[in-house]
Amino acid sequence: MNSNLDHFLQEKLLSRQKEGHLRQLNDFKHLVDFSSNDYLGLAAQAKPFVFQQQAGSSRLIFGNAQFFDLAEQHLANYFGFSAALIFNSGYSANTGLMSALFQKGDIVLFDALSHASIKDGIRLSNATAFKFKHNDFQDLKRLLFKHRTVKNVFVVVEGLYSMHGNFCNKNELLPLKDEFDFTLIADEAHSAGVAGIYGSGIFSCQEADIKVVTFGKAFGLHGACVLGSETLKSYLINFSRPFIYTTALPVDLIKQLPEVLVPENIISEMEKLHSNIRFFRQEVREHLGEFFLRSANESPIQRIAFENITILRSVEQELFHNGFACKAIYPPTVPKGEECLRISIHANQQKKDISRCVQIINSVLTNAPQQGLRK
Repeated sequence: MNSNLDHFLQEKLLSRQKEGHLRQLNDFKHLVDFSSNDYLGLAAQAKPFVFQQQAGSSRLIFGNAQFFDLAEQHLANYFGFSAALIFNSGYSANTGLMSALFQKGDIVLFDALSHASIKDGIRLSNATAFKFKHNDFQDLKRLLFKHRTVKNVFVVVEGLYSMHGNFCNKNELLPLKDEFDFTLIADEAHSAGVAGIYGSGIFSCQEADIKVVTFGKAFGLHGACVLGSETLKSYLINFSRPFIYTTALPVDLIKQLPEVLVPENIISEMEKLHSNIRFFRQEVREHLGEFFLRSANESPIQRIAFENITILRSVEQELFHNGFACKAIYPPTVPKGEECLRISIHANQQKKDISRCVQIINSVLTNAPQQGLRK
């Protein structure tokens, strides 16, 4: 490698290491999972299998099959939309949708805590974008009024924000849609399988014009889909570069989508999930205090924040040493000053493990200096 380039890369890594934010790959599969997005426990329950039929090309070349059409129709019916188009991941779904859909002269307004894939999709488009304060719909209204004469205005939100564990307040958002007539795009990556009828997410097809749903979180599979009209589907097939130029997912994986997304099964697992969420919050309330309950009551993502970053690291390490995978989240994933312990609740977690997790956090706090612990 060129020595100047190598020096540049090492300096960037060293800078991040000094900040204490250097990312590394680890294998946590042997630990009790309080970290992944497997909210319904379906990925943990799935039997391993070998893909027998690889796609071999993009769907436009030789990778399409009847099973894709059947799965997309099932997805459209399940979520209540006219059409669905499968992408290889949630990241490619967001970048593929937004880079193709937003045009020069369009205005895109997005929540400040939007996922990186949303921001990257907007950046790849030719539209002009502005962020509004997180879940602050007065701030959104200010921007909507400012751009009220623009022909095409898009508003992008998430159903459930993955690092803070709070839902979009659609009761404040939807009246603005009636007033300003913008196109609403809802990323339901973390809320599908967790909220709504049959786990369909917090926005219905009458409320959101377009939805993005991923399969790699609550549904325990892989890939994602964009939900909308038949016209939108045809448009993305023609203009979405991440769809056009990507090898299709294996057919054997696609076959599983209708088998997994069965209303009765999803409802059953959702009930277990929400029972565990209630139990976790009860344990936190009893052992740590109400002050620590910062996320939404029904969110599987429970955020615990500390002013003292050293204490946060100690909590993460103590959980790891006791056999728990529970990640502390640092910048740039969250803004500086919003470092936190992100606890992911699952339907298949044992109550004893939930109790033990909270007790370990309490033990670290009890033995730590009392100044500046809690945020």
